[in-house]
Amino acid sequence: MKKIILLTFFCVFMFSSAVFAAPFASSSNGPAVMVGEVHCYGQYDLSQFVDRLQIEISEKLQDSDKFHVVGGTPDSALMKQVHMNAIVRGHLYDRGVSGPELIKYANSVLGKSYRPTDAEIEAKMKLAGTPYSLSPDVAAAVKDYAEREGVDYLLFANLNYVEVWLRNSIFTVNTSDAFRGKSVATNVEYYLVNAKTGMAYDGVSKEKTTAEQVNMFLISYGKGMDMGMVVSGIMDKHVKAISKKIASNGIKALQ
Repeated sequence: MKKIILLTFFCVFMFSSAVFAAPFASSSNGPAVMVGEVHCYGQYDLSQFVDRLQIEISEKLQDSDKFHVVGGTPDSALMKQVHMNAIVRGHLYDRGVSGPELIKYANSVLGKSYRPTDAEIEAKMKLAGTPYSLSPDVAAAVKDYAEREGVDYLLFANLNYVEVWLRNSIFTVNTSDAFRGKSVATNVEYYLVNAKTGMAYDGVSKEKTTAEQVNMFLISYGKGMDMGMVVSGIMDKHVKAISKKIASNGIKALQ
């Protein structure tokens, strides 16, 4: 009988103090969007996923006809506060899958008595994509920052769900054998903040890479391929989906 193991991880990310240069030459199309910073606020260390997401966003988030990407060195302390504020005041916050730092921050913003039921959390999540406001003090700080730096929007990413199925859990030196039969599901929450108004837009990008697709990766790239290449491919899909969504919905909703 085949042995199946399910590994489920929950994690919240925020971009760290690494410098993000614009991956492509900036154009004058639309407002300027800058990516903030990646820190894990969840219950588990998912550094390999954090690193891959950071690389894919910094290299592949590109200009569109609705916005252009700008680089820079964000104020890490401010970006951390803005990101957490966007999460807890938005539609996607779930205390049950958050780490101590985010829970502590949520308590200071929402109050320690904030304990919505599962049904209430689910109902709120269905409102994702509806603009909402940051806390007044955070919105004021962001506006001041935007005026100094010439930034219109800030984009945050939050990889909050990773599910890995291992079929015939056999790890060997042979990479292709170790990862054959594995499927990976990931959800990346994203938060777009209008830095001048303090309004935010949230959404979720979901990707499921089946065992068959992973096996095709292995066949295409050979035995030297490691899981990092699979993760990079998944994160690349997320970046493309997020870029498309903020161009088609996010910018318009926050104007």
